[in-house]
Amino acid sequence: ILITKTFTKEKNLIAPMVVILIAVLANFIITARLAMLSALFFALIIFTLEKLDKKTYWYWPIIFWFWAALHGSWILGFIVITIYLTSYLITQIIPTKYEILIGKKMIWDKKLWWKALAATVASAVAVMANPYGTKIWTEVIHYFSENYFKSYINEWLPSYAFPVFPWPLIIAAICLAFVIWGLIKKKITLAQFLLYLAIFYAALQHKRNNLYLLILLAPVITIILTKITEMIRIKKQRILFNILYALIIIGSITLAFSQIKNTDYSRDLFNNSKLLSHWGAPYEAVNFLKQDNQQENTKIFNEFWWGGYLNWTMRESLVYLDGRGTATWRLNNQETLLGAYRRLKFEDHGLEELEKNQVKYVILERNFSGYSQSDKFNKFLFGDKLNQVLEIKDPQLVTDLAQSENWKLIYKDNIALIWKNLTVR
Repeated sequence: ILITKTFTKEKNLIAPMVVILIAVLANFIITARLAMLSALFFALIIFTLEKLDKKTYWYWPIIFWFWAALHGSWILGFIVITIYLTSYLITQIIPTKYEILIGKKMIWDKKLWWKALAATVASAVAVMANPYGTKIWTEVIHYFSENYFKSYINEWLPSYAFPVFPWPLIIAAICLAFVIWGLIKKKITLAQFLLYLAIFYAALQHKRNNLYLLILLAPVITIILTKITEMIRIKKQRILFNILYALIIIGSITLAFSQIKNTDYSRDLFNNSKLLSHWGAPYEAVNFLKQDNQQENTKIFNEFWWGGYLNWTMRESLVYLDGRGTATWRLNNQETLLGAYRRLKFEDHGLEELEKNQVKYVILERNFSGYSQSDKFNKFLFGDKLNQVLEIKDPQLVTDLAQSENWKLIYKDNIALIWKNLTVR
């Protein structure tokens, strides 16, 4: 809503309909985590950049301080500001014969540019006002230099890798033609154009960035549909106009109620077995594990992405892998936690290391591929190659556990498998 209001002034039914549509399309990326707050800060930074003549740049240090305290995505705000700062410089040095590439004139001038740069520096200092200090910059740089975790975590994989969520990319590609037209016709600024391109490219490179792409699509789609309805109205096609608006109203209501119907309103999430199981959490398996293990400080080797859930539900135990810090958390300042997980699970001698460390339980996901079953679109897109992803052989750790006399499979359901080390008391 904020980003739509930033770029459009129209008051009609189209804007809320588009917001609902965007929310539905973002279902595959939206979840309960602090990263989702980055969407709000992303929109706030763009709002202040578009209103910079009103001295909104002085809000940046406050915005960035809060953003950095909540999630590492704060670096995105500096990227957006850099795009605007660079765009203004380009408009000042580009030859007149290439004026068609400049687009609509920005509200900036040299004095405003320098003030924005000063506010950016102040914001860079403000993010260090936390227990990390200067190391917060070191940590976020790891997200650009650390490629290992980007090869195995689904949200960091390219949007064209399985599973593909096509609609944001298809709509963005269609809207790109209108964005280019808007630049040529001086309807949008160079900064707005480059921001769209940058976020579109970022979404192609990493699935998680589709969230920001969808946010930018909200005002673009709203403007396009508003222009279409205005053209119909001008040509006095009243019947067509009424039909279009009726479809917009019906579509909005249908989309809204489809989300309401599928929403679980339980407030006690960690005891909602249906909801947790639906999203792949080992709810029943953990309950079994609690009954089987009555000791404190029991060592449990776990499925990587279950680390946070196990830390919450089995606080008396020692969980081997906390899956909440993939990029910068390391073992002995060398191997990343994600790298250690994959080595122990898929390579030789993993079980030997677990036994050496006196691990008593191993709890792994029963679906070794880590993916849910594919939809029709992905089956059509990947064809027979999809079987190579969904039907992988047992990991080496599972094979070794089955062959070892020291371990016994004590539990299995549709989600989890649990082995127990018979030599550890």
